[in-house]
Amino acid sequence: MKKIIILISLTVLLISSCQTVNISLPDKLRTMLIKNMEEDRSLNPLYREFRAAWFSTVANIDWPVKGGSENEQKKLIIKHLDTLYENNFNAVFVQVKPDAGVIFPSKINPTTRYFFGTDSKYEKDEYPFKTDMLEYIIDEAHKRNLEVHAWFNPYRMSLTYDKNKTYEEQFSKKNFIHTYVSNNLKPIHWYDNRIYLDPGEPISSKYIIDSVIEVVENYDVDGIHFDDYFYQNAAGGKTYKDWPDRVSAEKYGSKRGYDINNTSYDDYGVNGLYAWRRDNINRLVSDLYKEIKLRKPYVKWTISPAGVWRNNTKLSEYIGSKYGSDTKSYNPNFDALHADVLLWLLNGEKTSSLEKASDKDGLNRMYVDAVIPQVYWSSSHKTAPFDVITDWWVNEYKKARGTNTADLYIGHALYKMGRETNTEPWQNIELMSEQIDYIRKIGRGYIKGSSFFTMHSMYKKDRDSGDFGNLALKYIKENNYIFKAIVPTMNTMKNISEAPMKLENPSIKKVFGGIEISFTDPNEYKTDKYGHVLPSVSSYYVIYRETIGESGIELIDKIRRTNFNINSKVIYKDKTINSKNTYIYYVTALDRIHNESKYLKIIND
Repeated sequence: MKKIIILISLTVLLISSCQTVNISLPDKLRTMLIKNMEEDRSLNPLYREFRAAWFSTVANIDWPVKGGSENEQKKLIIKHLDTLYENNFNAVFVQVKPDAGVIFPSKINPTTRYFFGTDSKYEKDEYPFKTDMLEYIIDEAHKRNLEVHAWFNPYRMSLTYDKNKTYEEQFSKKNFIHTYVSNNLKPIHWYDNRIYLDPGEPISSKYIIDSVIEVVENYDVDGIHFDDYFYQNAAGGKTYKDWPDRVSAEKYGSKRGYDINNTSYDDYGVNGLYAWRRDNINRLVSDLYKEIKLRKPYVKWTISPAGVWRNNTKLSEYIGSKYGSDTKSYNPNFDALHADVLLWLLNGEKTSSLEKASDKDGLNRMYVDAVIPQVYWSSSHKTAPFDVITDWWVNEYKKARGTNTADLYIGHALYKMGRETNTEPWQNIELMSEQIDYIRKIGRGYIKGSSFFTMHSMYKKDRDSGDFGNLALKYIKENNYIFKAIVPTMNTMKNISEAPMKLENPSIKKVFGGIEISFTDPNEYKTDKYGHVLPSVSSYYVIYRETIGESGIELIDKIRRTNFNINSKVIYKDKTINSKNTYIYYVTALDRIHNESKYLKIIND
């Protein structure tokens, strides 16, 4: 296709009027710059990389402000979103349901206690603010071109429980516990003194799905997210073997062909109690995939499990697998939590690691769009090294055909920065950057990015990490995230890959303080029945810039579409120019799932 080129003689009259930003590009990044726009950028992390953080609400970890006013809640939201934007992140996992309560006005669930306090008595049926905080987060995040993934804790209903009080005395009327009990069911009071739903009860799954779908249908979220809570891990000296689900197992286990009296161990083809539990979780994850995609195929469904699938040798009560990682984890997903996260990554594909698995074990189903293992250790850790675990995930990915394989990102423990230990270098501010370098190198073509836990660790004088998390973040920006990046497209969304139409009518002129480019957008703004923009419609624009005489093209900015009329004019002012240089600009339109149009080329002379 013929490229559109505009030539303009441009002289900057006053050098002082230019707001020049001098970026010192490390050599390792300079070599990654593309030389022309025809090069494939899809695997180049300077241009395409998932960069996210978890925004935790449970126990007020990152937000909300306990007892804070509406304006105080908004102020902290903006602080967090600005921090992500300024450090060139492009996504955020917002914990919308940390237990039974939620951060938005819900017809299903009560308002989270964490707006007011931490005890269950602070859980409210009514919503306290005029502003819907989830809607506010989404709107403000999208202005900054940050994806918003609504993060749910599925089975946890309360972090506190007083066995000397009734449920009515402790929880609001809208708390699902009351419906649960009215069905002659007993919530599980685990040894961490928390209350959970039993995954074996069908009513638990229905409630979780209903809670998720309420958000999918009513909010313009980019994704739905679960973390690592399924069946609960060990607490108070008790393990999965002590989980009190005999009643649900007797009601439903044998009907599905499981021998619930077989409690020896779990593995593919061993149809005992633990395989039934694993099937309960598989069904929930797969059913959520179907329900989300039925309504909005473009909404991403992701899970961030604990870092270890299975150990490769037996450890205590956990039998492990020869295909597991060379680790000694006491929290392996498959054995301890009954969560077959490798099966989910593979979306039901049978690889050599799943050689004994059958359809009953969950083969031939779609599960998720991405898995984000929480690899919350350094490579110096003695029993779960970062490099060993990351290598294992990459090698498992390589075994798959890749037709429906979910995307793979890595979760990093920013919250551990500053810890004093003789075995792990958590006071090395380069550690997080080194982990990014590692996954970029060994994970090229397999690992598409990172997420960091948690937001509050990004600030100076943090209550846990002191200045170490902030310094680590600064080092990441200077050495890894030096430019903004586009979220990679997803392997599971290849069937919705139509890009927006190419932008048109370019122009360029000198202005006070920089260079102004403009173009028009021919894309019609289309929405679904929920009023949310569809794929293939332009949602934002990316500005690339090449300096004549220098090698490499930089991604200098991403700007949100704000005029939704066809052929609307978009004006962008580049304030980061050097008056002595001549530039070529390339501008593209991207849709909400980051399909990118052909570029429009603009030159000044």
